[in-house]
Amino acid sequence: MADNYRVEKWAGRMAPNGAMLRMQMEQGGYRVFQWSDSPGAFYGSHKHPQAQSHWVISGSLEITVKSRSYVLEAGDRDFMPAETYHTARVLGEGPVLYLVGELLPPKKKRGRPKKKVAPDENELPQEIKDLLGRFGIKA
Repeated sequence: MADNYRVEKWAGRMAPNGAMLRMQMEQGGYRVFQWSDSPGAFYGSHKHPQAQSHWVISGSLEITVKSRSYVLEAGDRDFMPAETYHTARVLGEGPVLYLVGELLPPKKKRGRPKKKVAPDENELPQEIKDLLGRFGIKA
């Protein structure tokens, strides 16, 4: 699984916009939250049960997977398969602000789709029948 880890470097001319990045992640099927870490913060080797993506808004984050380090800077995004052991640490003098996306399982369709039945042109809607019934009129 860790062999499928990848990083996309930011190619935009402008600084990344967190709201736009969040929207893009959500449209891709991720549950997204914003996270920030202080300079020097370090997360030892760990894994997550679901696939994740980190999208850096500002600052710099180093992710190490299978002894290979990847530096994510503003606008860079990674794609991490589920159950991938990794470490993370904040680089530089300032904090890092990033989005964490957890890939949601695809929605399952429940049951059979309901068949649409064409209404009988001569049949009155039930609301009308009920209203007429209040006045003693049988429809």
